[in-house]
Amino acid sequence: MTAYLIERMNQDSFDWLTWRNGSLHDLGVTYRTSEIIRSRKIILRYAVGYCRGHELICRPKKKHTGVMFFVNEMFFWTHLTNVEFEKIFSKEII
Repeated sequence: MTAYLIERMNQDSFDWLTWRNGSLHDLGVTYRTSEIIRSRKIILRYAVGYCRGHELICRPKKKHTGVMFFVNEMFFWTHLTNVEFEKIFSKEII
């Protein structure tokens, strides 16, 4: 079992309003895999938790992980592919 640098959160935290509060663009990161992985340090600084994409109540996605962020006193979440998530948050990568 892989250990991650952020905690698993309850799926109820990943709701529609929180999803609408922000995006990776608020961190200066575009939605391209290469850019997401290159921006690992920025993403790690603001990420607070995750939920597997197929478990999400709001906007469930297979082969994705919902990641919660805290930026400018506000929570928001977005989807990362499982590959992106593993490359950023796996303790085995460090």
